[in-house]
Amino acid sequence: MPLLNTPKKLLFSQGNLQIIAFSNLIDVTTLIPIDIDTLVATMIDCNGNPVPGCTNIALPNTDALGDYMGTFGDNNFYPLVGTGYTLLIDGNNGSGGGYIHFEVMVEIVSRQQ
Repeated sequence: MPLLNTPKKLLFSQGNLQIIAFSNLIDVTTLIPIDIDTLVATMIDCNGNPVPGCTNIALPNTDALGDYMGTFGDNNFYPLVGTGYTLLIDGNNGSGGGYIHFEVMVEIVSRQQ
């Protein structure tokens, strides 16, 4: 399903609480907001391995307008600084049978404080 309004790249900072938010996710074919209870996000490295501290992150639906938000990370979240990471987002609408999958590039930046 093609989507409107997905970011091109996310920046995550080592050792900090991270917020993942997607707003106004819309099916480009129907122009209807994506309404799935919860999306799940997992970050992978350039070799396809899950990044510790960012696997199976729940992104609950915050309203019926295609808005989703979840948090992860703490002082133990220290992947290597740089690019080469991808955030995989998946969701399954059990009642409607719909499935969504999209990917967003991630850059890890060093903690400043």
